[in-house]
Amino acid sequence: MTLVISCIFDLVVSPVIAFPESTAGQILGLPSGVPLLYGALLGFVILLFGLIYGWLATRPSIDQPLLFVSAVGKVAFLLIISGVWLAGQGSGVLTALAATDVLTAILWFWWLGTNLNRPGIVGGPNS
Repeated sequence: MTLVISCIFDLVVSPVIAFPESTAGQILGLPSGVPLLYGALLGFVILLFGLIYGWLATRPSIDQPLLFVSAVGKVAFLLIISGVWLAGQGSGVLTALAATDVLTAILWFWWLGTNLNRPGIVGGPNS
């Protein structure tokens, strides 16, 4: 279920990040004047992760290495957003929204830890 929620969230957020001067981008406190190339690239990366979450959700078994990279990415996203906010150049709204990613990452890390050497899991001992 967390993969589906993350998929939907990223699919909704990616165009907002790609076009930070939109109304939704301004509500999130995204900076204005971001070059289109940078906004589009970041929006694409978020879209790509959303598609990966959706793909993983449809698989009969979860690819552990891919889920690990996804969980690390969620933690890194919060750390980057928090650092920018602490430097006085970010939005508290965006930081709070990014904090929800850590809850998902914690669940994914927990699942990875409890399923680490389970046969039949992609990335496990029998794959």
